[in-house]
Amino acid sequence: MKMNILMVGSRYLPYRHEGDKNFWITLIETLRQEVESVFIISINRDHRGVYYQAPNIQIRNVSPFLFPAMWSRLSDPNLRLSNSYISRSVSFLKIHGEIARVLREGGIQLVHFMDNYGPLMLRLQETEALLSIFAPTYHPRHPLYNYFLKLSLIPFDRIITTTYAFKRKLISLEIPPEKIEVIRWGVNTSELKPSSTMKEQTKQKLGLRADSKLILWSGFIQQTGVREFQFSLKVAEEVLKRAKNLTFIFALKHVHFREEYLNHEREGIRIVSTKSNTDYLRLVNASDGLLSPILAKDSTVAPPLTWMESMALGVPVITTNIGGVDELVSDGHTGYTFNTIQEAVQKIQRMLENERLHRKISQESRKTVSNEYDIRNIADRYKHLWKRMCE
Repeated sequence: MKMNILMVGSRYLPYRHEGDKNFWITLIETLRQEVESVFIISINRDHRGVYYQAPNIQIRNVSPFLFPAMWSRLSDPNLRLSNSYISRSVSFLKIHGEIARVLREGGIQLVHFMDNYGPLMLRLQETEALLSIFAPTYHPRHPLYNYFLKLSLIPFDRIITTTYAFKRKLISLEIPPEKIEVIRWGVNTSELKPSSTMKEQTKQKLGLRADSKLILWSGFIQQTGVREFQFSLKVAEEVLKRAKNLTFIFALKHVHFREEYLNHEREGIRIVSTKSNTDYLRLVNASDGLLSPILAKDSTVAPPLTWMESMALGVPVITTNIGGVDELVSDGHTGYTFNTIQEAVQKIQRMLENERLHRKISQESRKTVSNEYDIRNIADRYKHLWKRMCE
């Protein structure tokens, strides 16, 4: 059964970039042979109009409603104007009109939302097509968060999340369990492979010895902010008091980078800006561990796609114990988890000192992602779900 699918989200671009749409780019490319056509409506300031990514993949761009954010991790002024809660919510009204136009043209069986635009999505209740939505994380930031989340999910026939921890949270919010599907994120593990040659070249470019150890922090990813950045700096400072021949690199996406972050540089701590996803993956490949704490205890993680890319390259994740983490990162088996700065320091020291154990954990981390998070298997899960819905 060939399907015509409409996908809706923000900042979908036909190439890999610093946003969170790289998963969907890979998924759609994997599904392209299995569907009749994919229409994509994207809120974008990067491109305007309608164009084709492939013969059966059409992208329709909608300009965002611009509203300044009171505070934002983003340093890019254009993105800051389109990334606030108000901007996203009001931009949904423009999306809603475009969805109606595409549906009037006929042939669309299912509409899938890659992003959640808040309670205004209740307007979708009148939509005749089947509806699914991707809801990966739980990150309460205000007293009405649970209420708004429930309202936003009412119109959807299926809610797709990435962890059983978040499924349990949704059920506790009285979302019917039969509406919830758990489908993991996915990465292309056939492309993401460790390379010793690239590792050596990257270290050489950074001015590091080939035998030096490297711990990477990446920001800002899902559910991380300045607090996590400062926490990780403290961990690095404590580890460096005890370790030699070790460098911590804090890699910020270019849209987040500010000159003031360079003030944190000192012996053993480097702050860099990554201009592309390729730049970032080269740093990951050269690293011995990805330090990536999330401090909001009441959150549930996706887990972040960055973690899966890291583990696919054989680089274990070092993170905090919060909801959903243990479904990907098993302490001492596929990665390292901790609760305090002192515990983080101990885990990193142990990792650096016991090379045999670390090598085994690196192998297990890649094996786990290859077996459970490969994009081809994830694409099959989406395809079968959407076919069941359409049938």
